[in-house]
Amino acid sequence: MPGKNPIALCTRYQPNFLSLLLLLLIVLGMGRETHAQSYSADSLAVRAILDINGLDSIPVEAVTPERAGRIQILAFSHRPVTTLPKELGVLTELTQLYVDSTGLTALPTEIGELTKLQVLFMGGNQLTGLPASIGNLKKLTTLTLENNKLTSLPSEIGGLDSLSVLNLPHNSLTSLPTAITGLPKLQALVVSHNQLSALPEAIGDMSGLLLLNLQNNGLENLPENIVKLKAEKVLLGGNKLCNLSEIIKAWATQVDSNWEAGQSCNGTAIRTSPAKTIRNGTHEPGRIVDARGKTLGYYLTDAILEEPYNPSRNFRIPSFSK
Repeated sequence: MPGKNPIALCTRYQPNFLSLLLLLLIVLGMGRETHAQSYSADSLAVRAILDINGLDSIPVEAVTPERAGRIQILAFSHRPVTTLPKELGVLTELTQLYVDSTGLTALPTEIGELTKLQVLFMGGNQLTGLPASIGNLKKLTTLTLENNKLTSLPSEIGGLDSLSVLNLPHNSLTSLPTAITGLPKLQALVVSHNQLSALPEAIGDMSGLLLLNLQNNGLENLPENIVKLKAEKVLLGGNKLCNLSEIIKAWATQVDSNWEAGQSCNGTAIRTSPAKTIRNGTHEPGRIVDARGKTLGYYLTDAILEEPYNPSRNFRIPSFSK
Protein backbone atom coordinates (compact mmCIF):
# COMPACT_ATOMS: atom_id res chain seq x y z
CA MET A 1 0.00 0.00 0.00
CA PRO A 2 2.08 2.94 -1.21
CA GLY A 3 1.97 6.08 0.85
CA LYS A 4 0.62 4.35 3.94
CA ASN A 5 2.40 4.61 7.28
CA PRO A 6 3.55 1.09 8.23
CA ILE A 7 3.17 1.88 11.94
CA ALA A 8 -0.40 2.98 11.35
CA LEU A 9 -1.08 -0.21 9.42
CA CYS A 10 0.22 -2.32 12.31
CA THR A 11 -1.98 -0.36 14.72
CA ARG A 12 -5.01 -0.70 12.46
CA TYR A 13 -4.69 -4.47 12.06
CA GLN A 14 -3.94 -5.43 15.68
CA PRO A 15 -5.46 -8.92 16.27
CA ASN A 16 -8.33 -9.18 18.73
CA PHE A 17 -8.69 -11.88 21.41
CA LEU A 18 -10.49 -14.35 19.11
CA SER A 19 -7.75 -14.03 16.50
CA LEU A 20 -5.08 -14.77 19.09
CA LEU A 21 -7.02 -17.78 20.36
CA LEU A 22 -7.39 -19.13 16.82
CA LEU A 23 -3.67 -18.66 16.17
CA LEU A 24 -2.82 -20.50 19.41
CA LEU A 25 -5.03 -23.43 18.47
CA ILE A 26 -3.38 -23.63 15.05
CA VAL A 27 0.11 -23.64 16.62
CA LEU A 28 -0.89 -26.33 19.12
CA GLY A 29 -2.42 -28.36 16.34
CA MET A 30 0.78 -28.06 14.32
CA GLY A 31 2.73 -29.26 17.34
CA ARG A 32 0.53 -32.31 17.70
CA GLU A 33 0.89 -33.01 14.02
CA THR A 34 4.69 -32.75 14.31
CA HIS A 35 4.73 -35.26 17.18
CA ALA A 36 2.42 -37.57 15.27
CA GLN A 37 4.62 -37.33 12.21
CA SER A 38 7.73 -38.07 14.36
CA TYR A 39 6.07 -41.09 15.93
CA SER A 40 4.93 -42.23 12.53
CA ALA A 41 8.51 -41.92 11.24
CA ASP A 42 9.77 -43.95 14.21
CA SER A 43 7.15 -46.61 13.53
CA LEU A 44 8.14 -46.77 9.89
CA ALA A 45 11.79 -47.16 10.89
CA VAL A 46 10.93 -50.11 13.15
CA ARG A 47 8.81 -51.53 10.34
CA ALA A 48 11.81 -51.25 8.00
CA ILE A 49 13.96 -53.21 10.47
CA LEU A 50 11.33 -55.93 10.74
CA ASP A 51 10.79 -56.12 6.98
CA ILE A 52 14.47 -56.45 6.06
CA ASN A 53 14.76 -59.33 8.53
CA GLY A 54 11.55 -61.04 7.44
CA LEU A 55 9.72 -60.45 10.71
CA ASP A 56 6.01 -59.76 10.92
CA SER A 57 5.88 -58.10 14.31
CA ILE A 58 7.62 -57.33 17.58
CA PRO A 59 6.09 -57.60 21.08
CA VAL A 60 4.62 -54.37 22.43
CA GLU A 61 6.85 -54.46 25.50
CA ALA A 62 9.94 -54.43 23.24
CA VAL A 63 9.08 -50.95 21.97
CA THR A 64 8.71 -48.14 24.48
CA PRO A 65 7.34 -44.83 23.16
CA GLU A 66 7.65 -42.08 25.75
CA ARG A 67 8.78 -38.53 25.20
CA ALA A 68 6.28 -36.84 22.85
CA GLY A 69 5.33 -40.25 21.50
CA ARG A 70 8.89 -40.96 20.24
CA ILE A 71 10.43 -44.39 20.72
CA GLN A 72 13.08 -44.42 23.45
CA ILE A 73 13.71 -48.12 24.11
CA LEU A 74 13.93 -50.81 21.45
CA ALA A 75 14.71 -54.47 22.17
CA PHE A 76 15.35 -57.15 19.56
CA SER A 77 17.23 -59.51 21.91
CA HIS A 78 17.22 -63.18 20.87
CA ARG A 79 15.24 -62.47 17.69
CA PRO A 80 16.63 -63.05 14.17
CA VAL A 81 17.69 -59.48 13.41
CA THR A 82 20.80 -60.00 11.29
CA THR A 83 20.63 -56.62 9.53
CA LEU A 84 19.96 -53.07 10.66
CA PRO A 85 19.01 -50.78 7.75
CA LYS A 86 19.85 -47.09 7.39
CA GLU A 87 16.37 -46.24 8.72
CA LEU A 88 17.79 -46.95 12.17
CA GLY A 89 19.14 -43.39 12.09
CA VAL A 90 15.57 -42.02 12.24
CA LEU A 91 15.20 -43.21 15.85
CA THR A 92 16.98 -40.18 17.29
CA GLU A 93 15.21 -40.33 20.68
CA LEU A 94 16.47 -43.83 21.48
CA THR A 95 18.22 -44.09 24.87
CA GLN A 96 18.48 -47.90 24.98
CA LEU A 97 18.99 -50.38 22.14
CA TYR A 98 19.23 -54.14 22.65
CA VAL A 99 20.38 -56.18 19.65
CA ASP A 100 22.10 -59.01 21.53
CA SER A 101 22.06 -62.65 20.36
CA THR A 102 20.30 -61.81 17.09
CA GLY A 103 22.94 -62.88 14.54
CA LEU A 104 23.72 -59.27 13.62
CA THR A 105 26.57 -59.11 11.08
CA ALA A 106 27.22 -55.37 10.77
CA LEU A 107 26.27 -51.95 12.13
CA PRO A 108 25.17 -49.22 9.72
CA THR A 109 26.93 -45.88 9.73
CA GLU A 110 23.60 -44.36 10.82
CA ILE A 111 24.17 -45.72 14.33
CA GLY A 112 26.02 -42.44 14.85
CA GLU A 113 22.74 -40.53 14.49
CA LEU A 114 21.46 -41.95 17.79
CA THR A 115 23.16 -39.26 19.86
CA LYS A 116 20.88 -39.77 22.89
CA LEU A 117 21.74 -43.45 23.20
CA GLN A 118 22.95 -44.44 26.67
CA VAL A 119 22.86 -48.26 26.60
CA LEU A 120 23.84 -50.45 23.64
CA PHE A 121 23.84 -54.26 23.91
CA MET A 122 25.22 -56.19 20.91
CA GLY A 123 26.75 -59.31 22.44
CA GLY A 124 26.43 -62.78 20.95
CA ASN A 125 26.49 -61.73 17.31
CA GLN A 126 28.72 -61.97 14.22
CA LEU A 127 30.20 -58.46 14.18
CA THR A 128 33.70 -58.20 12.73
CA GLY A 129 34.06 -54.43 13.10
CA LEU A 130 32.40 -51.18 14.16
CA PRO A 131 31.76 -48.05 12.07
CA ALA A 132 33.75 -44.93 12.91
CA SER A 133 30.47 -43.11 13.50
CA ILE A 134 30.06 -44.95 16.81
CA GLY A 135 32.30 -42.25 18.23
CA ASN A 136 29.36 -39.82 17.92
CA LEU A 137 27.50 -41.47 20.80
CA LYS A 138 28.61 -38.97 23.42
CA LYS A 139 25.97 -40.03 25.96
CA LEU A 140 26.64 -43.76 25.76
CA THR A 141 27.47 -45.22 29.19
CA THR A 142 27.34 -48.98 28.53
CA LEU A 143 28.60 -50.83 25.46
CA THR A 144 28.57 -54.65 25.44
CA LEU A 145 30.07 -56.58 22.53
CA GLU A 146 31.01 -59.94 24.03
CA ASN A 147 31.03 -63.08 21.89
CA ASN A 148 31.44 -61.46 18.49
CA LYS A 149 34.22 -61.68 15.88
CA LEU A 150 35.79 -58.25 16.30
CA THR A 151 39.39 -58.08 15.14
CA SER A 152 39.92 -54.37 15.85
CA LEU A 153 38.24 -51.26 17.24
CA PRO A 154 38.07 -47.86 15.48
CA SER A 155 40.13 -45.10 17.06
CA GLU A 156 36.91 -43.05 17.15
CA ILE A 157 35.84 -45.14 20.12
CA GLY A 158 37.87 -42.64 22.11
CA GLY A 159 35.05 -40.16 21.51
CA LEU A 160 32.66 -41.96 23.86
CA ASP A 161 33.03 -39.36 26.60
CA SER A 162 30.37 -40.84 28.92
CA LEU A 163 31.30 -44.52 28.58
CA SER A 164 31.72 -46.30 31.93
CA VAL A 165 31.45 -49.98 30.90
CA LEU A 166 33.12 -51.53 27.84
CA ASN A 167 32.58 -55.29 27.61
CA LEU A 168 34.58 -57.07 24.88
CA PRO A 169 35.37 -60.66 25.98
CA HIS A 170 35.45 -63.58 23.55
CA ASN A 171 36.37 -61.70 20.38
CA SER A 172 39.48 -61.81 18.16
CA LEU A 173 41.05 -58.48 19.07
CA THR A 174 44.81 -58.38 18.49
CA SER A 175 45.29 -54.85 19.80
CA LEU A 176 43.49 -51.94 21.46
CA PRO A 177 43.55 -48.40 20.02
CA THR A 178 45.54 -45.89 22.02
CA ALA A 179 42.41 -43.68 22.04
CA ILE A 180 40.78 -46.09 24.47
CA THR A 181 43.12 -44.89 27.22
CA GLY A 182 41.59 -41.41 26.94
CA LEU A 183 38.05 -42.42 27.89
CA PRO A 184 37.51 -40.11 30.88
CA LYS A 185 34.72 -42.02 32.65
CA LEU A 186 35.59 -45.64 31.90
CA GLN A 187 35.35 -47.78 35.04
CA ALA A 188 35.24 -51.33 33.66
CA LEU A 189 37.21 -52.69 30.70
CA VAL A 190 36.82 -56.41 29.97
CA VAL A 191 38.91 -57.80 27.10
CA SER A 192 39.44 -61.37 28.30
CA HIS A 193 39.56 -64.26 25.80
CA ASN A 194 40.92 -62.25 22.88
CA GLN A 195 44.26 -62.39 21.04
CA LEU A 196 45.95 -59.33 22.51
CA SER A 197 49.73 -59.45 22.31
CA ALA A 198 50.35 -55.98 23.74
CA LEU A 199 48.56 -53.12 25.49
CA PRO A 200 48.62 -49.36 24.74
CA GLU A 201 51.62 -47.75 26.42
CA ALA A 202 49.36 -45.17 28.09
CA ILE A 203 47.09 -47.71 29.80
CA GLY A 204 48.32 -46.53 33.18
CA ASP A 205 46.71 -43.15 32.51
CA MET A 206 43.20 -44.62 32.90
CA SER A 207 42.82 -43.14 36.36
CA GLY A 208 39.10 -43.91 36.75
CA LEU A 209 39.39 -47.63 35.93
CA LEU A 210 38.07 -49.93 38.68
CA LEU A 211 38.09 -53.26 36.79
CA LEU A 212 40.52 -54.45 34.13
CA ASN A 213 40.15 -58.03 32.90
CA LEU A 214 42.99 -59.16 30.61
CA GLN A 215 42.71 -62.90 31.17
CA ASN A 216 43.37 -65.45 28.44
CA ASN A 217 45.12 -63.39 25.79
CA GLY A 218 48.63 -63.62 24.39
CA LEU A 219 50.26 -60.87 26.45
CA GLU A 220 54.00 -61.36 26.87
CA ASN A 221 54.72 -58.10 28.66
CA LEU A 222 52.98 -55.12 30.23
CA PRO A 223 53.70 -51.39 29.77
CA GLU A 224 55.80 -49.95 32.59
CA ASN A 225 53.21 -47.31 33.43
CA ILE A 226 50.53 -49.92 34.14
CA VAL A 227 51.69 -49.75 37.75
CA LYS A 228 49.98 -46.32 37.94
CA LEU A 229 46.55 -47.94 37.71
CA LYS A 230 44.43 -47.63 40.84
CA ALA A 231 41.96 -50.30 39.72
CA GLU A 232 40.36 -52.33 42.49
CA LYS A 233 40.54 -55.53 40.44
CA VAL A 234 42.95 -56.53 37.68
CA LEU A 235 42.90 -60.05 36.21
CA LEU A 236 46.02 -61.21 34.36
CA GLY A 237 45.90 -65.02 34.29
CA GLY A 238 46.14 -67.12 31.14
CA ASN A 239 48.74 -65.07 29.23
CA LYS A 240 52.48 -65.40 28.52
CA LEU A 241 53.74 -63.05 31.23
CA CYS A 242 56.95 -64.93 32.00
CA ASN A 243 59.58 -62.17 31.87
CA LEU A 244 58.08 -59.21 33.71
CA SER A 245 60.30 -56.67 35.42
CA GLU A 246 60.49 -56.89 39.21
CA ILE A 247 58.48 -53.68 39.53
CA ILE A 248 55.64 -55.01 37.38
CA LYS A 249 55.79 -58.40 39.14
CA ALA A 250 55.34 -56.69 42.49
CA TRP A 251 52.43 -54.64 41.14
CA ALA A 252 50.82 -57.71 39.53
CA THR A 253 51.04 -59.64 42.80
CA GLN A 254 49.40 -56.76 44.62
CA VAL A 255 46.43 -56.41 42.25
CA ASP A 256 46.00 -60.09 41.36
CA SER A 257 47.49 -62.55 43.84
CA ASN A 258 46.83 -65.39 41.40
CA TRP A 259 48.26 -63.67 38.33
CA GLU A 260 50.71 -66.49 37.57
CA ALA A 261 47.84 -68.92 36.99
CA GLY A 262 47.89 -70.40 33.52
CA GLN A 263 50.81 -68.34 32.20
CA SER A 264 52.20 -70.15 29.17
CA CYS A 265 55.99 -70.12 29.10
CA ASN A 266 57.81 -71.89 26.27
CA GLY A 267 54.57 -73.59 25.38
CA THR A 268 53.91 -74.93 28.89
CA ALA A 269 51.01 -73.55 30.90
CA ILE A 270 52.17 -73.05 34.49
CA ARG A 271 50.26 -72.47 37.70
CA THR A 272 51.81 -71.86 41.11
CA SER A 273 50.91 -72.08 44.75
CA PRO A 274 52.52 -69.33 46.85
CA ALA A 275 55.62 -69.72 48.98
CA LYS A 276 54.89 -69.07 52.67
CA THR A 277 56.86 -67.92 55.67
CA ILE A 278 55.60 -70.06 58.54
CA ARG A 279 57.37 -68.94 61.74
CA ASN A 280 60.76 -68.77 63.42
CA GLY A 281 62.40 -68.22 60.05
CA THR A 282 61.14 -71.48 58.56
CA HIS A 283 59.66 -71.41 55.09
CA GLU A 284 57.25 -73.55 53.10
CA PRO A 285 58.23 -73.68 49.45
CA GLY A 286 55.74 -72.83 46.75
CA ARG A 287 54.81 -75.54 44.25
CA ILE A 288 54.92 -75.12 40.49
CA VAL A 289 52.48 -77.27 38.55
CA ASP A 290 51.48 -77.56 34.92
CA ALA A 291 47.95 -77.13 33.55
CA ARG A 292 47.17 -80.74 34.50
CA GLY A 293 48.32 -80.34 38.08
CA LYS A 294 51.63 -82.22 37.70
CA THR A 295 54.38 -80.87 39.96
CA LEU A 296 57.20 -79.33 37.95
CA GLY A 297 59.26 -77.94 40.79
CA TYR A 298 59.36 -75.72 43.86
CA TYR A 299 60.54 -72.25 44.76
CA LEU A 300 61.35 -70.32 47.92
CA THR A 301 61.29 -66.69 46.88
CA ASP A 302 58.47 -64.48 45.68
CA ALA A 303 60.40 -63.83 42.48
CA ILE A 304 58.52 -66.65 40.75
CA LEU A 305 59.92 -67.88 37.43
CA GLU A 306 63.11 -65.84 37.47
CA GLU A 307 63.76 -67.53 34.16
CA PRO A 308 61.25 -69.21 31.82
CA TYR A 309 60.47 -72.80 32.69
CA ASN A 310 62.25 -75.26 30.44
CA PRO A 311 60.51 -78.65 30.40
CA SER A 312 63.69 -80.35 29.13
CA ARG A 313 65.44 -79.96 32.51
CA ASN A 314 64.58 -79.69 36.16
CA PHE A 315 63.23 -76.37 37.35
CA ARG A 316 65.88 -74.30 39.13
CA ILE A 317 65.04 -73.65 42.78
CA PRO A 318 66.28 -70.13 43.58
CA SER A 319 67.99 -69.64 46.92
CA PHE A 320 65.92 -67.88 49.53
CA SER A 321 66.71 -64.25 50.18
CA LYS A 322 64.95 -61.71 52.36
